Amino acid sequence: SKERIEEVERQFERAFGRHYGGLIEEYRSQDAETVLVTMGSASGTAKVIIDRLRDRGIPIGLIKVRYLRPFPHERLARALAGKKAIGVIDRNVCFGWNSGTVFMEMKAVLGQMGVKIPMANFIDGLAGLDITLEHVERAANITMKAARGEPFPEVSWFPLE
Repeated sequence: SKERIEEVERQFERAFGRHYGGLIEEYRSQDAETVLVTMGSASGTAKVIIDRLRDRGIPIGLIKVRYLRPFPHERLARALAGKKAIGVIDRNVCFGWNSGTVFMEMKAVLGQMGVKIPMANFIDGLAGLDITLEHVERAANITMKAARGEPFPEVSWFPLE
């Protein structure tokens, strides 16, 4: 189905002149050292913070996962190559692992890549709460801290901390 999704995306682009990236959308991430990974509505909020940080000269980007199933392992592996740290904003909880679902899937991607990239998880927006600009900026700051090799919490619960 991954190939079919990409094919339909190309057909949509030909028909309407708009392209959304297929399985993932990369936003200012090609030259980024650090990336945030989001799904759904959190992505718009994250783009605002990415733009603000880029305006300050900080090389950070965003990867929006557009499909959880099938999970786009191959596309993500290519998009994450060479990154110094990854921050995953999840709007759900995988209770058996005390983290979010996308975070656990991203760990599998890194394992398949055979690389160790620091990765932080941010559980936010539970019970319909907003994922705010302040929360995303805080997630970006923690992720950039990880990129510098500084200690960081692997999982943060916003705004429950």
